[in-house]
Amino acid sequence: MESTLAKHGYTLKEFIGKGAFGSVYRAVPSSKTQITASSSTIEADSVAVKVLTAHKVCQTQENKDNLIFEIRILKKLSNPHIVQLNDFFWDSENIYLILEYCGGNDLSSFLKRHSALAERVTKKFLQQLAIALQYLRSHNISHLDLKPQNILLTSGCPPLLKLADFGVAQCLKSSDEKHGFRGSPLYMAPEILLSHKYDAKADLWSVGIILYECLFGQPPFPCDSLKSAIQKWRTSDAIVFPTSISVSNSATDLLTKLLQPDPNKRIEFEAFFAHPFVDVEHAPNDRSLRKGSVIMSEAMFVDKEGRVPEAVKLYCDGVEYLLAALDYMTDANEKKTLREQIKFYLNRAEELKRGLSATRDPDLPREQQSSDLSFIELAWSDTPQVHAACVVVSAGDDFVSDGKYEEALQKYNLAVDAMNRLLLVEPFGRRKALLTEFINQINVRVQNATMMRDVMNLNLSALMSRDSLNSNEAENSLILAGQNQCAIQ
Repeated sequence: MESTLAKHGYTLKEFIGKGAFGSVYRAVPSSKTQITASSSTIEADSVAVKVLTAHKVCQTQENKDNLIFEIRILKKLSNPHIVQLNDFFWDSENIYLILEYCGGNDLSSFLKRHSALAERVTKKFLQQLAIALQYLRSHNISHLDLKPQNILLTSGCPPLLKLADFGVAQCLKSSDEKHGFRGSPLYMAPEILLSHKYDAKADLWSVGIILYECLFGQPPFPCDSLKSAIQKWRTSDAIVFPTSISVSNSATDLLTKLLQPDPNKRIEFEAFFAHPFVDVEHAPNDRSLRKGSVIMSEAMFVDKEGRVPEAVKLYCDGVEYLLAALDYMTDANEKKTLREQIKFYLNRAEELKRGLSATRDPDLPREQQSSDLSFIELAWSDTPQVHAACVVVSAGDDFVSDGKYEEALQKYNLAVDAMNRLLLVEPFGRRKALLTEFINQINVRVQNATMMRDVMNLNLSALMSRDSLNSNEAENSLILAGQNQCAIQ
């Protein structure tokens, strides 16, 4: 083994772990045998060598197919949250996969050390796992063996999560269905266990089990064998959340949607990626600062023009990206500067929002609105449905004046539906044109009321209280004590 590695330019350093078909070692390129003891340097200069015993791998056609598929998948995947395959070769005894090295062990070991994780840490890990899954879905690939042992962590502060071990992965479109057993019993979706049929959403069940284990320190449905897992699901009741650990409504909502035994009722991938507890769109990356800055430029322009509700919404949208950029940054001075900018934008948004509440004048829009409604009633005086719609729209205007935007939207949408039905049977002519204009006027009201509802519902306090916005560099210096402390900041 060592001679084969040396022949390909690698020097074996240490044993990492053992699996069913072989072992994993840390190695370094022969040109870098002299490296410092720094964990970050060791990780950067090292590789993981997955040594598979050839006669075991080639014992069955399924094993060979899994290996070939794993190599084929890893060769074409490139994502910061998926372990990279650098090279592979073989000799008469072994097959060698040269993989990206992750010095922080795996999520399973991390959970054994920490038990339940803080929700903010769990959310960051889940967001990174979701990024990896989103990338896999874009290539129609399902992992099918998601479990903490296959989720590796780097040794950096904070550690990055990287998905590994694609030995049982398959190319699956969301609608494709496969048959047979795939994965580990504890994390295996019920549809695989009970019917041996599954599609890509089997991965979402596994994500739910991992999320539950991170939040509560134990899996929701403990089992130690395939038989016990099948028995568990034949008699299982609804998911139960421990009362000893408090988690947010957002977290329990996602868990409930992920851990649906019926895959048809389970959350869809796009809804999972967009769920508030995941929010892949605002995940920290090298584009976050640019996106946030562009939105802030637009917010300030709209603010200057006096389009207050739109400005408040844009300020908040931009802050979401800037907060992600703050998490992505490593330079303390840059973080401090950006933190102050974010607070300025949030204070401005809060000031504008308070102004909206204070200056709302119930009588301001009434004269023009009443004129619009009177004109359409006059043109359609022979049609009771139009008169009724005008009454409903007027009631919606009253709700807007009172700041009751949800109630206003119900009235406006009721009127739009009625007028659209009338429009379908009205012959072409001036009356139809007037009716179309009336519907357009109601839709403008819908847009304005929706904007006001969304703005008034914005929780600026929650944005202002984000951990990354309020932490200071003295607190952050604690991460120098090591990965364990770093990861739970």
